[in-house]
Amino acid sequence: MKNAKKGFTLIELIIVIAIISIISLGVMNIVLFLTRFFSNEDADITRQNNVRIVVVNFEKDVRKSDQQVSVIDDCVNVNSISYCLINQAIYRDSLMIADNISVFDVVLATDNTYLDIVVESTADSDGETSTAQTRIYLRKGD
Repeated sequence: MKNAKKGFTLIELIIVIAIISIISLGVMNIVLFLTRFFSNEDADITRQNNVRIVVVNFEKDVRKSDQQVSVIDDCVNVNSISYCLINQAIYRDSLMIADNISVFDVVLATDNTYLDIVVESTADSDGETSTAQTRIYLRKGD
């Protein structure tokens, strides 16, 4: 008579459990990596938006004004509109328009023909920042 046992041996079960564990660890590592990647991308987008908002609003206000610009400490005045860097945030007439900003430099050319603007975000956990620079040429009066 033949001994016809049906089922799996203990070794077979241990091997299957080990293979499933290795596959599960690989899948978990991929999920964790993608989660961190997309989280970092969201932070990058937020930093870039904050910098862009400052530059676009400032340029729009300069273009709409009679282009009288004065720079005093951490504030820039465009006619009656004031842009100030206070505690790593940019305020436009006391309304915060962007936060996590470390640099807001506006340099008026000595001949008053243009403005150079540099806006830089604070560094993230990886030390990365977002920077925007532009030059606005001012109209000369008649």
